[in-house]
Amino acid sequence: MNSLNVTNTSTNNTINRLSTSAELLARLGAITLVIIGAGIILNIILIIGTHFKKSLRKKTYYFMANLAGCDLLFSLSIISTVITAINTSRAPIPSHIHTILCKVCIVFPAYWSYTASVQTLVIISLERYRAIFRPTKKITPKKCKMLCALAWIISLFISLPFLFTARSIENQCLPFPIYSHWVIIVNFILIIFQFVIPTIVMITAYTLILHQLTTKTTAIGQESTNSRNLKRKTVYMLLVTTITFLLCALPWTLTLLFEATTGKFAPELLLHDNKTNPAMKMIVTFSRITLSISTVYNPIIYCIFNREIRSLFFPCYYRRKNNAVTTTKVSFAPEKSNSYQTISVKPVINPMKA
Repeated sequence: MNSLNVTNTSTNNTINRLSTSAELLARLGAITLVIIGAGIILNIILIIGTHFKKSLRKKTYYFMANLAGCDLLFSLSIISTVITAINTSRAPIPSHIHTILCKVCIVFPAYWSYTASVQTLVIISLERYRAIFRPTKKITPKKCKMLCALAWIISLFISLPFLFTARSIENQCLPFPIYSHWVIIVNFILIIFQFVIPTIVMITAYTLILHQLTTKTTAIGQESTNSRNLKRKTVYMLLVTTITFLLCALPWTLTLLFEATTGKFAPELLLHDNKTNPAMKMIVTFSRITLSISTVYNPIIYCIFNREIRSLFFPCYYRRKNNAVTTTKVSFAPEKSNSYQTISVKPVINPMKA
């Protein structure tokens, strides 16, 4: 009788753990879809606007569009993950088909696009460094596109192993079928290229830029209000970009480190209530949320600090504002004297045709 009670208690605990894990995954899926949906809309607007708006056909906006493309592909891979999980919960998918979906639509695109977005952030930081310290050395649009392609190529080689290692195990997409030395090697490569090198480059470049801006301000002494506001806005944007990247990338980096050192994969930790390591389970949970946030925070930051990007996201507001300013200028324009009109016309006349 006692053994029967123990068995029932164990069964109930197992059911409770599974239901708790299912509820956690459902909440994570809902939060992820909301964030990803917003990211897809913002990134599509940014890509289309950069392509069609002439004022955005500059090197800075090429990098922004490339970053938006990375975030868009990453968003689509996450949506593929959620859709596949929903379908497998309703009706099991054959293992070989699910494995192909995991390789081509979920695991490989996710690692490739996320790594490419991080490399693009590194390129943007180096471009801002060049603009401050070597303003005379211009970068052509062709070189910008080559740098964007380089970010994708580097990320392709880093993420290529997942095309071979990703598997479908118990209707779950896993980057590796079993724990082996390859998990340690690949995860540490990801940690180096997705976090360590980008963090060092971004912090170094932005620290030197901030030092240069403050040094110039001190040396000049008196400066215009517009110049002071522009420098202050630049400082804020650099700080926000760096801090946001660190906050969103750190949980994912810790998850990779945890997988490499303990042999426990992130899905296993989320699906099974491991009470021995609740802190790591919390970090893995946050990493899923921060990864989805990484697809949306770049357009928001650029929207806050860049008027051209704001005009893409709020075209009606800025169109009304520009029309109101134009109407005000015309309404309150002073009458011009004849002498003034003569002076204003003379520079337009070509003396060779007179």
